[in-house]
Amino acid sequence: MSLSFFDAIRQGNRYEVERQLIFDPALVHAKENGLSPVMIAAYHGQQDIASFLAGKTAVLTIFEAAATGRLPNILKLLAHDPQLVSAYAEDGFQALGLACYFGHFDVAQYLVKAGAPVNSVSHNELKAAPIQSATAAGHGKIVAMLLEHGADPNIRE
Repeated sequence: MSLSFFDAIRQGNRYEVERQLIFDPALVHAKENGLSPVMIAAYHGQQDIASFLAGKTAVLTIFEAAATGRLPNILKLLAHDPQLVSAYAEDGFQALGLACYFGHFDVAQYLVKAGAPVNSVSHNELKAAPIQSATAAGHGKIVAMLLEHGADPNIRE
């Protein structure tokens, strides 16, 4: 019995992910609970698979680009629609929070300079601000950058 596509992603089985994509390339656009394969991989700590899947996706969302550290995609998306800097994904996170959590300093810094709200909390049960996401994941350089740009060090979930 083979793994489902999303199970293979969660388990970090890149061979199986690639095998299933060969037989059904449309899987790269599938959703599970509103999340793309790129986001499922990122949330399950499978950064290699997330990056691989991002490379297979024709058009990344700003959230996928932030979670995988793809600054060129962020630049193009914001040039086309500057309002994306404060948009929320289906799971309630903003691009800045995702970049902070996944440790993509250059993306986080660019989003802040582009006007991303540094004290805006996620629209989900966590109610996490970007500084909390960076702190939870141990990204001190991002925390320092957020503080320099007015992040509230006392914000609460």
